[in-house]
Amino acid sequence: MRKTASAPARALLSVTAARADDSFRCGRWILAMPVTVAELLQQCGAPTSKSAATADVRATAGHGRSPNTGTATTGVWRHGRGAGAAAMRVTVTDGEVESLARAP
Repeated sequence: MRKTASAPARALLSVTAARADDSFRCGRWILAMPVTVAELLQQCGAPTSKSAATADVRATAGHGRSPNTGTATTGVWRHGRGAGAAAMRVTVTDGEVESLARAP
């Protein structure tokens, strides 16, 4: 007979799985949010690849208007962490680390 987890257990497992990517090992360091770009580079070194895109930032104004309030540059960095460790995907927006995740 196959057992399935109860709804509360499944919810706990999904929260645990979602939080599993909150920290990564880089050499002898454990890296977790919040982290600065300087700390990331110091502890993990230079990324193995980078991509970046710049997009307009718009505000919501009345009557369907959305004026341009500036631009934001978002970069996706990939850090290879060695044999046996999944690569880390880092999202950086305007010089601030936004997220850490396992790279697909």
